[in-house]
Amino acid sequence: MLLLLLAWPWAVSAQPAPGGTLTLTQALAEAFERHPQLAKLQAAVAVQDAFLRAAGVYPFNPELSLSANARLGDATTADFEVGIAQEFEIAGQRRRRQGVAHADADVAHYVLQRTLQSIGAQVRWAFVDAVAQRELVEIARAELELSAQLVELTKRRMDAGAGTLLEVAVARAELSKTEEQFNATSGEYAIARAELGYVIGLGPAALPEPVGAVAQEEPPLTMSLDELMAAARANREDLVALRKTEIAARRRIELARAEAWPNLTIGAFVGQEAGSEVLVGGRLTVPIPLFERNQGGIAIAQAAELDAQADTVMAEQAVLRDVATAYQQYVAAERSLENLRNNLVGTEEALGLLRRSFEAGKITWVEILVMRRALFDARRALVKVTAGGHRTRIKLDVATGTLHPPAPPTAERP
Repeated sequence: MLLLLLAWPWAVSAQPAPGGTLTLTQALAEAFERHPQLAKLQAAVAVQDAFLRAAGVYPFNPELSLSANARLGDATTADFEVGIAQEFEIAGQRRRRQGVAHADADVAHYVLQRTLQSIGAQVRWAFVDAVAQRELVEIARAELELSAQLVELTKRRMDAGAGTLLEVAVARAELSKTEEQFNATSGEYAIARAELGYVIGLGPAALPEPVGAVAQEEPPLTMSLDELMAAARANREDLVALRKTEIAARRRIELARAEAWPNLTIGAFVGQEAGSEVLVGGRLTVPIPLFERNQGGIAIAQAAELDAQADTVMAEQAVLRDVATAYQQYVAAERSLENLRNNLVGTEEALGLLRRSFEAGKITWVEILVMRRALFDARRALVKVTAGGHRTRIKLDVATGTLHPPAPPTAERP
C-alpha cells in the first residue's frame, strides 16, 4: 500500500513546530524507549526469569546436629552425638518445578512481544493519521490559494466588463469559506500531531511533525483468507502465550502429583555414651502419606488446566474473527483506492485548465465553483481512502501477528 504524499505545484510546506520532525523509525524507537507499559512487562519477564533461576536451585540444605549431656555425681560422665542429615526428593519434583517456571517465563516473554506489536501498531496508526492530516492541510492551502487567485480573476473580469459585482461577492464568500476550512484542517492536524506525541511518550507540549513515507510500496497481499488464518494461529504471540499457559498448567499437575510422594531424609551420626566406645550409625526418615497426599493441590492444578484450555479456545475464535474482518476491510479499501486512483487521472491538468478557462471567459462562475469543489473533494478523498487502506493493512498485520517491530534489548534468558 502506497500512502500518497500529494505533490501540489502551488502548495507551501508546513512550517516545523514544537517537537521537531519525526520519521516513522524514530517514532517507533521513541515509543519503545518511553512507553510505561513496556517497562512493566519487561519487569514481569525479569521476575519470571528469576523464578526460573530459583527453580534450578536444590531447595534443601544439609542439617548438622550436635547434642551433649553430662551426668553429675560420684563419677561424672558425658555423652555427645554429632550428626548430619540430608532431605531428598525422590519423584523428580525439582525438574518439574523447572518445567513450570520455564513455561511461565515463556508466557511473560510472549506477552511482552505481543505488547510490542500492539504499541508498534498504535504508533504506525497515529503516524498515518498525522501524515494524512498534513496532506489535507496542504490540499486546503492549495484550495485557499486557488480561491484567492479566483477573486483576483473575477475583479479583473469585472474591470474588463466581462464579469459582475455578484461574481466578485461570491468569489470572496468562497475565499472566506476556504479560509475557514484551512483553519479547521490545520487544527485537526495539530490534534493528530499531539496524538502522535502522546502515543510515543513525548511531553504534552510536543507536536512532532511526521516526515518521510509512511509506507513505501509494500508487497501485495498474496495470501488467501484461509492462509491468513493459519498464519494467525501460528504467529500470534498472545495465542502462543495461552498455549504456553496450558503447558504450564499441565506441568503443575505433574508437579502436584510428584509432591504427593514423601521426601526421604538420610542421616549419619557419631557419638559416645558414658565414656564407652564410639558409636557410628545412620538414620532414614520417611513420612507416611496416610492422610495428606496433596489431593487439594492436584485438584487445583487440574482446574487451572481446564480454565487455560477454555481461554485458548475463546481466544482462537476471536483471532479468526478479527482476521476475517480485517481481511474484508482491506480488500474493500484496496478496491476503493484503485477505483479512486483511476478516476483521478488527469486532475492536475484539469485544475490548471479550469483556471485558464475561467480567465478566458469560457465557463461561468457557477461552473468553476462546482468543478473546483469536485476536484478538491476528490483529492481529499484520495488522501483519506489511501490512509484508510493503510490502516486496514495495519489491522490485518496485527490480526495475523505478522507486524514485527524491533524489540528493545532484554536480559539474557537462563
